Amino acid sequence: MSRVIEVTFIRHAESDENTKVQALCDIIRQLLSFRLPTVGQLCLALRILEFDLDSKVTMNGKRQLADMKSILDNDKFWDLFDGYDRIVYSPMRRTTDTCFGLLPTQLHDRCVSLEVLRELSPVELVLKYLVRKRNIAFERWLCESTHKRIVVVGHCHYLSELLGMKTFMRNCDVWRSSVTITGSDACRWTAPTLLYRTQLSPPHPIYTLMSILSKKDSDSIDLDEDTPVASASSTNNRNIGDNVTDDLDDDDDDDDTSEPTCRICHVSRPRDALRCFS
Repeated sequence: MSRVIEVTFIRHAESDENTKVQALCDIIRQLLSFRLPTVGQLCLALRILEFDLDSKVTMNGKRQLADMKSILDNDKFWDLFDGYDRIVYSPMRRTTDTCFGLLPTQLHDRCVSLEVLRELSPVELVLKYLVRKRNIAFERWLCESTHKRIVVVGHCHYLSELLGMKTFMRNCDVWRSSVTITGSDACRWTAPTLLYRTQLSPPHPIYTLMSILSKKDSDSIDLDEDTPVASASSTNNRNIGDNVTDDLDDDDDDDDTSEPTCRICHVSRPRDALRCFS
């Protein structure tokens, strides 16, 4: 007899490793625009050679956590839980900090660390059969569980592979899917849907690079346009179905003095600002 488990996925807050990747992508983007990167960008990007896969949450990541916690608390998200539910998370530092940073204290005893939820290693990014083995192990755990609703706190690469997503989750994104258990180890996932997104989390930097490389073919590219959205919130209220797949809308003019505008708070921010905090 088949049964359905509702699974909510949360990506970790911004980590040191994320800032290194961002700096590397910024350098490539500037070189493609025939501009030299800054010394600060070069120094930060070179730190990616340290291979610190278990990096900690940055100060901006802590701001993202505070914003998302406010969103979830205001929407009474955690009130849905009962004694059957479980929160599982990757044992890496950034996911552990995200998990316990978002959850109310009374739910901490329902949290369990799962080794299979770790972010993909450089080897696994190449050898996909290793990822499939981990996916099978996680789905087997789901089949053996008796829970009705589960929260998974993980990483963008692993979750994208698990769910077959065409886009990467942003930091602190909250998505939902359901899995139908049809046998002892047979699972069928539904397409994931975006629930909540903080305005402090920009798209994955790879999308900016893809937009520049594809500029020859299209003047306007929205790489997240196929993202299904059920509901979304930030520090301001939004209606169900609002498009939050591109919160920070940059001006398309060639004038470098123009300022990007946040579509949520409708306030311009300096171009050199890291995030919009209005």
